Amino acid sequence: MNYSDFVLLAVFSIFFIAESILFSAKGTVVIYSNSLKKWKYKISDKLPYFGGKYISLRNIFPPLGVSIVCGSFPLIFSEQGFLKNPMSYKYGIADSGDLYIRYSDVREVTSSGSDLIINGKKFCLMNNESEADRWKETIMELVKSHPGNRKKKIEEVISLVFNSAEAEIKLKGILKATRFLRFLLNILYVYLFAFSPVCVYLFTLGNSAVYLLTGLLAIHLSAILMYIRAYRKSIPEKKLQWTVMISAAIFPPGLIRSIDHFFTQTFILYNPLALAFACTGKEVSEELASFLIREYSYFRFESNDKIQNEMITEFRAVMLNEIKKILKKKKMDYDSLVRPPEKSVNSVSYCPKCLCQYVNESLKCMDCNIKLIKY
Repeated sequence: MNYSDFVLLAVFSIFFIAESILFSAKGTVVIYSNSLKKWKYKISDKLPYFGGKYISLRNIFPPLGVSIVCGSFPLIFSEQGFLKNPMSYKYGIADSGDLYIRYSDVREVTSSGSDLIINGKKFCLMNNESEADRWKETIMELVKSHPGNRKKKIEEVISLVFNSAEAEIKLKGILKATRFLRFLLNILYVYLFAFSPVCVYLFTLGNSAVYLLTGLLAIHLSAILMYIRAYRKSIPEKKLQWTVMISAAIFPPGLIRSIDHFFTQTFILYNPLALAFACTGKEVSEELASFLIREYSYFRFESNDKIQNEMITEFRAVMLNEIKKILKKKKMDYDSLVRPPEKSVNSVSYCPKCLCQYVNESLKCMDCNIKLIKY
């Protein structure tokens, strides 16, 4: 057996794994299984959520898994102006510069790719073009609205990210539009990483190259055509991303992961809880709901800027209120999700945010730096 025959397949494998890691590192990631239809999530600390951790569904190795980036909230709105999420800024997601802008100072809002541009200057970097367009439109609506109506308008904006019914409709639409594409991508994955290595092992690359490349080209072209068809059908308001198309056309691992773009373009705008309800139902969403409640209730942000502190306090209150609303719609008990953890034998206190238990007389949680509650 000539191991050099497998070099190209090894390179494809490495790049495919790199593509998967790249998608999983962009933000809140939801993974589902095409064949098993099972949705799970875990709490990941790859990127900050709002002062804490991102939520992600458990990573199922592709092509059975597809990532959905969601839950980003790069801007915090108040009645006077808007603030870049200080935790995003801290971790390098937002750009440097002014953190806070009043509506009265906004003359022009545009976007260029993932960049949100205020008054001709780049204000912050979003996760993708859809997110930049969404917040550009939101800012302009708030700038043009009457000051007395802004509070209500902000509540409406935040309520949109918790619209699980709308998220579920969009999810079903994408799954329907990409049905044949997902089928072809699974075939391409098996052909590239299972069938081809076996053929090379049995017949050597020189004897099987023509046949393997002919089959790969046929599957590859069919998948590209299905990608274009599915994209125009499921996201008609968005132009086809030619950077993705070029990558998919010349790079099979990129084509296999191209299914992610349908979801990242659509669900970046939703809160993870809304998407969890759309994907997993009530039972699987309870842990996530509990986490978010504790996250917004006990978030610590220390700043000497009074405006920042006031805006974050207002934002947390509105987000908690939206969580209560969605839980009420789903007939879930809010109080049951904030109960203290069951006491261990030697525990004397617990952290109300991370629920870690302490056996000594500590005053603050070592991870969250907030005051412990005694049993």
